Amino acid sequence: GGLQRENSGFNGVNGWVGNTRLLANDYYDSIVGATASLADCDTSANSVDDCVNDLKNSNRWEQVFVENSEPEFSTPDRWEWERGTNPDHFVMVNSDIALVRDLNGLMTDDGEVSTCQWKCNRNNCALPACPHAPETIGVAAEYASDNGLFLEDFESAFKTMLAHGQYDTSAGCASPPCTVGAEARRNLRGPSN
Repeated sequence: GGLQRENSGFNGVNGWVGNTRLLANDYYDSIVGATASLADCDTSANSVDDCVNDLKNSNRWEQVFVENSEPEFSTPDRWEWERGTNPDHFVMVNSDIALVRDLNGLMTDDGEVSTCQWKCNRNNCALPACPHAPETIGVAAEYASDNGLFLEDFESAFKTMLAHGQYDTSAGCASPPCTVGAEARRNLRGPSN
């Protein structure tokens, strides 16, 4: 999908990976990168630190400010991570980046990360590199290097999600699986023509 400013305030018409018609591990490849070097990298929980140097070769992301004060946008201003140049850039939001970078304590209330940058491979960097996310970078690296594993895990999670319906007891559902009623489904689809 794409990130439309008029809907979310984020400016990413090309979305996360650019191909919205293919379910694959491109998302993980773009935030982890260097999949060729990951093929030889043991990304189990005990050896993620050994892989960090390989993971630093990932695509460079830069945090930019999206000002939505123009009259056609009623969405708040946002901070997003971009790779590439306008208008052909790709976008990630902080929750995406947090899969591979530990942003805990590094974000302001409005989402700006001003104390570190994506990576710093030289001594003259303006800011240090953001630390890697030790709990999730290994999983992201596995998915980046193994599309089959990603698809297998996605299928399992998606089937579970579909099979268990909606867990909302406030709408009169005493025990799962709960379903969305016909009127609510019509409202989700929007007005009929």
